[in-house]
Amino acid sequence: MWQVDIILAEAISRPSLGAAQLLPFVEDRGVVISASGAHKVLRRHRLGRRSQRLAALAQLTAVWDCQKLCVSGVI
Repeated sequence: MWQVDIILAEAISRPSLGAAQLLPFVEDRGVVISASGAHKVLRRHRLGRRSQRLAALAQLTAVWDCQKLCVSGVI
């Protein structure tokens, strides 16, 4: 569902924010959900803890950097 994708994208792009703090950003993108509902989505995707969201962001950043270097011929 597109709502879940938005919640996950916002959570990974702002890993230091909890579920309740993410609500304004999620609502700006057209998703209306409660804090507990957002937290359930994050937990279901193993992003319930700040450390898990930071690790997911670090992994995405590392993959993106590697792809950028591979395309430019550095690696």
